[in-house]
Amino acid sequence: MKRVHPVWAGLVGKDCEDQMKSDDVAPLVSIVIPMRNEEDYIQDCLESIFASTYPPNRLEVIVADGRSGDDSCRLVMALQQQHPNLRLVDNPGKVTPVGLNVGIREAKGSVVVIFGAHAVLGK
Repeated sequence: MKRVHPVWAGLVGKDCEDQMKSDDVAPLVSIVIPMRNEEDYIQDCLESIFASTYPPNRLEVIVADGRSGDDSCRLVMALQQQHPNLRLVDNPGKVTPVGLNVGIREAKGSVVVIFGAHAVLGK
């Protein structure tokens, strides 16, 4: 029988026998998302994360923007109004590896998840 890590189970909304019962024991999870010109994808990506069953007070989402020239940042900033655990940071290098490094440096969680701007969490 395969076992699902409780953190991942909480994020993707799956039940498992080890899943945390209390917000107090859930580790702080930092999800790092590098982004550049992702206006067609970033909102669905972020909304899927915030719809997860993982305790919102134990989750931080860091979007590292590579100086987008579209409305990506505006969409992220609009979502920040509803989700104070969402942060937008600058990726001056504009490329994914630099964005990941910037985001990981900013992360406060004991668990760091690297996520793509085109990805959505399943239900």
